[in-house]
Amino acid sequence: MLQNETSCNEEVVTAAGDRGIAVVYNPSPFQQADFLAVMGCLRPGAVLLLNEIEAGQCLSAMRTAAQPQSSTALALAPHCAPGNADPTGAFARANALLDQLEPQIALPGISLVLTLGSAGAVASFPAGSARGRVAIPAAPVPEGATIVDTTGAGDCFAGFLVHGLATFGLLGDNTKTSAAGSPSPADMLDTTAWAPLAGAAASGPRDFHAKAWTAALSRAARASTLACTRHGAMLSFPDATAVDQLGADS
Repeated sequence: MLQNETSCNEEVVTAAGDRGIAVVYNPSPFQQADFLAVMGCLRPGAVLLLNEIEAGQCLSAMRTAAQPQSSTALALAPHCAPGNADPTGAFARANALLDQLEPQIALPGISLVLTLGSAGAVASFPAGSARGRVAIPAAPVPEGATIVDTTGAGDCFAGFLVHGLATFGLLGDNTKTSAAGSPSPADMLDTTAWAPLAGAAASGPRDFHAKAWTAALSRAARASTLACTRHGAMLSFPDATAVDQLGADS
């Protein structure tokens, strides 16, 4: 997992790709040259994690650099909003950004996550031979709690999201068939507390990926909300038990 605050990102991404290690990249603070260098090294299975401002900066950078568009890009996923509700227009803006970003990404196997602050988040991801898109609302503040400090909320969201994607086997190249003997997502789910989703795999990769991405995003949103009810950055991060309890109560 990388940000632009770290050095040698191009070399790290290349080395990770050579070793079959998935990369989650947040290009913050945004620097066009650094972003384009990393994008040129990403492999299928990578995740690009952005907020609305960063998404616009990435789109502008790729258009300016005349990035070659993928000749095998998957069709755009349908627009989505949680419960088809979008009172602030945040999900309409996010879907419009994804419509423009997806064709600019040279590799169809890269997933895109747009965080929308207090509105929620949207993800666009490869699912077999198609492309899917899901949206989740922000998690409600627990009863009796208040938002006191948003410092570190994005980092908390990112950490829990990566954990969820790894749990579901969604980090890595899902555009290809897994190597013989490697666990399928359903097998991995059977060994976790997320086992109820295992049946989704039987209905096809797009359905499984949509449900798994929704669950991972929702859990990350709960963690981020809990972090905002406490002061500090890393000290505000909740543990898994608190996050799962909030999910059980909501």
